[in-house]
Amino acid sequence: MKQVYSYIPLGWINNVRLLVCNRKSQLLVHDLQADRLDVIGNLPLSPRQKFFMHFSLSARAMRLVNFTCIALDADRVLLAYRSVAYLVDVLKKEIKPVFRIDKGKRPLFFCLVNSSAKKTFPGIYYGDYCSNPDKEPINIYNVNPHTFEKKVVYTFEKGMINHVHNVVYDEGRDCIWVFTGDFGDSAAIWRTDDSFDTLKCILKGNQDYRTDVVIIEKGDLWYATDAPCARNHLMRLYVINGEWKIEKVAPLNGPVIYGGRMGDKLVFSTDVESDGIYKNRFEALTSRKLGKGIKDYNAYLYSFDLNNKELKEIYRCKKDILPFVVFQFGAIMFPGGGCDGSVIPAFHVALNKHPLKTLFLNGDTD
Repeated sequence: MKQVYSYIPLGWINNVRLLVCNRKSQLLVHDLQADRLDVIGNLPLSPRQKFFMHFSLSARAMRLVNFTCIALDADRVLLAYRSVAYLVDVLKKEIKPVFRIDKGKRPLFFCLVNSSAKKTFPGIYYGDYCSNPDKEPINIYNVNPHTFEKKVVYTFEKGMINHVHNVVYDEGRDCIWVFTGDFGDSAAIWRTDDSFDTLKCILKGNQDYRTDVVIIEKGDLWYATDAPCARNHLMRLYVINGEWKIEKVAPLNGPVIYGGRMGDKLVFSTDVESDGIYKNRFEALTSRKLGKGIKDYNAYLYSFDLNNKELKEIYRCKKDILPFVVFQFGAIMFPGGGCDGSVIPAFHVALNKHPLKTLFLNGDTD
């Protein structure tokens, strides 16, 4: 298998099969064992979008490389892209739109709850992810994974939050956790034990509670903070005598947006960005000033071993010279979950190496 590929890794179908998208807007399955790429079909992009997808700067400026993906079973994948959710059937080689994303271009994550859950209603859960500076109402949805009928299961009232970062199913407790952002009381951790008939706020009002990437291990919630304006940490959320507490496990070099569980590890990357505070429009379009929560101009890839509780830096790459707002944050994007972490398809965005290409890394690289 080669080390570098000119495609975007979208999601794991299983431990050796990866759904990818090339610059021709084709969806393919990459069989890593055979190192074979099989074409499924073309994303239904406009001629204009297909044209700009070929060029790195225009693809970045138009946000044509941002997807959200989850495997529904061995052959079907749900893919969100530019305000549309598509069902991708890799066996039948079909790509069809199944519902629209009401707010924003895509959620950050999907959450699949299987029919084996005892209390929690099964289906695909996700929340609205959009700019929303005025804190307009934000919804959480449940989607039937067979009919793709979508319904709102909970609404945050106006003034409560900016958006939803993640929805995570807790199999051990048979409940769902919700993680919201961004500032003040909007940075919060919530929980429902009754499929969103009620939603209880567990912690709020601190950037230590602002997170996107969360996994659950032996009852504890492990997460990395996403705070461009404050120091970031790997955190543990745990309960003692009915009270939820947090532990700062290790400092991180920047905020975390991408990551997930891979085998017995939590793998995640930091990005390079500003704090989003600008004096005027010109500064917003041209600034490369780092937010206070970012240590330097490198994006870092980390691996945290859940057995020996060891945090390891496995890769870093420096941001390119272009500004954040127009040409995107410096980031190492990769699909979490679905594999054992022995290899990590690291897609480079706004970095000075492998521009809009995927570098396969060994999960144990020093």
